[in-house]
Amino acid sequence: MWNGSNNARISRVGVLSAVLIVGLLYSRGGAEDNTGFHVPRLAQSKNEDKNKNSQDQDLVGDIEPDETEEIARRKEALHLVTFGFGPGSFVGLDTDPISYNFYGGYKWEPTAHGAVNVIGDVTTDWGSAVMAMMNIGGDFYPLKTSVSPFIGGDAGLGFVRAEDENAAGFTLSGSVGVVFFRTSNVHLDIVIRNTLHVKEIGGENPYVLVGRVGLAI
Repeated sequence: MWNGSNNARISRVGVLSAVLIVGLLYSRGGAEDNTGFHVPRLAQSKNEDKNKNSQDQDLVGDIEPDETEEIARRKEALHLVTFGFGPGSFVGLDTDPISYNFYGGYKWEPTAHGAVNVIGDVTTDWGSAVMAMMNIGGDFYPLKTSVSPFIGGDAGLGFVRAEDENAAGFTLSGSVGVVFFRTSNVHLDIVIRNTLHVKEIGGENPYVLVGRVGLAI
């Protein structure tokens, strides 16, 4: 009698233990596939992710209309036309003490603190000296207010005619100034600018210092 009761208890304990083991294995490892073999859940998850990634890939003919310019979308920079004039002086050359500077070009402001410039520049004393150049550079504005100081620098190619000699070569320029009405789409610039021509004339590097006023619209 005791042996039968003990065997029944052992059988129930064995069944419960088997159920617990199966449940633990299923929750931790995975489940069986249709063939009856055990398939780990991690492998199933990787297969699902792989299938999902293959479905997300762009295919010829399946690209949506709103995706055709996905890479081309960018922030639009403020585009301005800039021009101006002012007095200047050639340094280290035998020229008139007063020269005249004229400039014009384009300016883009991609950020609130910076601008990119492409500017053509001519300085002449209306006599024996002339310097013409095309420069690419940028300006930095420390303030975002309507009136802000700025510093700038650029480099380019230039031509100089002075003291009956011609020279063509690279130019380096630096400038400091103040911009007014910067919160508007019309800017007023007051600038002091100096330019060094790398090519020598008469044993000297032509150097021009100008002060000018200009608009950017």
